Amino acid sequence: MRRIIAGGVAWWLIVGAARAQVGPDVIVGDIDEIVRFNGKSDPVGLAIGTWSCNIGDMPLAWEYETPRHPVIAQNMYRLKDGRFEQIGLSWLKHGYYALSENLCFDDCQANTHGRELGVHCADPYSGDVNGDVYELGPRTPVNASTGEFEFPYRFRYGALKQRRLMVEKTDLDPARNPGAMYIVEGHYVTADDAAWGNDDNNASWRRALVYNRRNRMRILIDPRFETVRTEPAILAWAAADPQVQVVVVDVPDDGRFYVAGTAKPAGQGRWAYEYAVFNYNSHRAAQAFEVPLPDDALLESPGFHDVTYRSKEGEGGEGLSGQDWLAARTSTGVRWAAETFDQNVNANALRWSTLYNFRFITDRPPGEGAATLTLFRPGSPGEVQARIVVPVQ
Repeated sequence: MRRIIAGGVAWWLIVGAARAQVGPDVIVGDIDEIVRFNGKSDPVGLAIGTWSCNIGDMPLAWEYETPRHPVIAQNMYRLKDGRFEQIGLSWLKHGYYALSENLCFDDCQANTHGRELGVHCADPYSGDVNGDVYELGPRTPVNASTGEFEFPYRFRYGALKQRRLMVEKTDLDPARNPGAMYIVEGHYVTADDAAWGNDDNNASWRRALVYNRRNRMRILIDPRFETVRTEPAILAWAAADPQVQVVVVDVPDDGRFYVAGTAKPAGQGRWAYEYAVFNYNSHRAAQAFEVPLPDDALLESPGFHDVTYRSKEGEGGEGLSGQDWLAARTSTGVRWAAETFDQNVNANALRWSTLYNFRFITDRPPGEGAATLTLFRPGSPGEVQARIVVPVQ
């Protein structure tokens, strides 16, 4: 584990952005548009335009007729009243026919067959392409830590339009969300990138504009801000609020989580604690989250926020559970938990490229301690820890 200093600069220095990597290495070089599909319907159906770049020194496989191609997740977030929440997610766009454009570099080593993304080359997908419901497959069968997935991916029943990036109008309505900041994120996953250990820089984010004009809600890329490359969107919270701490937690032989937290005075000697946990690419996923709390401390208003799964993308073609994680006081702290893997393979676990929130109020001031993530799928270790802001004596 390592601490990320609040704000984007420290992360940039730790990871690097367009630095050449050994092996194939795909990143999101740009997010250039947001397309809305379903007019006045609720929820709103969206897709984002993405440009991928191969910043590595080897071509990246892009074979549509085999599992050797990228899949692309699209997410949307809202920062409002100090809370950074995920408000929408899509199924996965399956990549096909890589073009050979210049974006991240000006020396693309082009190919003419479309079965590879050449060294230093870029490939654009418009929002219309990323929103083609017939090319969107479920997330659950993809192991994001290895980039492997079942192929051909199985057709799942349910409303086709629900596969797009779906967001409730109440989460977007400017009248209901004054001062809110919106973020869209693109996240590529592919096997040869992961095999070379280059799978921790595949997400990028950009700010979005949401406003009403002529009785219609407009949802657009904010042209005042560039795409922030190689960062997951959770780091936008730290960039906007210097009191937010972010910690990277790597699961041995699996994938990565980001844990972010902050504590703010809540009046009358109380403190409001707010956490966001983002599963970047852990296949094992998370089933529980615990924050230490002194046994004689006050505990008020424990809260939880997750995403809405709208189509049948679970095991066996079933839907994923939407049951909220239940909060409970334990002998060591406050713990939120979903069903275990043995209880329900389609439980509301924190799966890859997804962010959940946890919050409560207490009378204890902030210090540093170890929050615990319990993993969902069987394996070792059974849990990992993040040293983050927590209540202390």
